[in-house]
Amino acid sequence: AEAVSRLAKYEKAIPLYERAVKLDPDFGEAWWKLAQANLHQKKPNLKKTLKACEKAIDKGAGVCWCMERMAVIYDDRRKCPKALRYYKKFLKTCGAELEEGEYREFQTSMLKNKRKCG
Repeated sequence: AEAVSRLAKYEKAIPLYERAVKLDPDFGEAWWKLAQANLHQKKPNLKKTLKACEKAIDKGAGVCWCMERMAVIYDDRRKCPKALRYYKKFLKTCGAELEEGEYREFQTSMLKNKRKCG
């Protein structure tokens, strides 16, 4: 029940964040929240999530969250060069903030991506 109410909360938030970025395209926090809301749908809209993440990163909001999600989304969709680019950006930008185990886990995902894609 809690997961369902959380989904409903994100669903209701999407039009609000869309309106916020329409009114102020430089509002990085709204782009980031829009990306999160799009990703947390029952059927996530990955295209909209990626677009909102690109805008959020450009505006300096939610950078690490967005880079990590973009790497994973592109990897899952077998968009290898893009996934690899975001894996590298994430580790370079945010790697120092990770615990050692998390860092190694992300590095392993990146190496698997490299092997998968040649």
